Amino acid sequence: MLIGTNRLFKIVYFITAMSPAYLLFTTTFIPSKEELIQLEWPVFVSCVLVVLIIELVISALLTWVLIRLLKQQAMLKNGGIKTKVVKRKMNEGLVEFLMGTAVSSTIGLSLSTSRPFLSVMILFLFQSLLFSLFQSSTNSMPNVFLVLGGWSYVRWGEGYLFMRTRDFRDLAGQEVQGTPIGDSISGSYVIVRENEGEVDD
Repeated sequence: MLIGTNRLFKIVYFITAMSPAYLLFTTTFIPSKEELIQLEWPVFVSCVLVVLIIELVISALLTWVLIRLLKQQAMLKNGGIKTKVVKRKMNEGLVEFLMGTAVSSTIGLSLSTSRPFLSVMILFLFQSLLFSLFQSSTNSMPNVFLVLGGWSYVRWGEGYLFMRTRDFRDLAGQEVQGTPIGDSISGSYVIVRENEGEVDD
C-alpha cells in the first residue's frame, strides 16, 4: 500500500496506523497492585496517564495532517487520473491488523517498570523493521484513526483508493476517478475532487 508514495505520507500513515499499538504499549507500564506498594504510585500512574493523553493528541494531529495530504492530492491530480470500479470491500483486514500486527508488536515488550528504557528500545527497533517492510510493500495497512477521522480505503483495481467513508455507499460498484499518491508504481490512490471547496470539508 505504501510503495511508491512520498516519504511524508509513508511516515504519517505508518505512525497513525500503529498508534493503537503505541497506546497499548504505554498501558503495559501501569503497575500491578503488588508493584504499587513498592512505587510512588500516584506520581508514576499520573505520568503514564499524561503520556497516554499526549499520544492521543499527537495521533489526532497526525491524522488531521494525513487527511489534509489526501485532500490536497485529490485536488492536485499531478500523478494523472485513472478510472476504475469501486469494489464493495472497505477497510479490509482492519480487525486482523489490530489483533495481529499491532498487538503482537507491543504485547509483552514492557519488561517491567524498572526497565522502561530497554522496552522502549525494543519497540523502536521492531517498529523500524516493520516500517521498512511496509514502505516497500503492496499489502494493505488498516488505519483506525483515519477511519475515526471519516476516511477509509477500498479495493480499486489492483490497488487501494482512499475516500470519505460516507461516500462509499453511493459509490460502491461504480466507476470513479482516482489519482495516485506518489509515483507511477504507487498502489494507493485518492478519489479525484473537482470542486476546490471540497478540500476543506
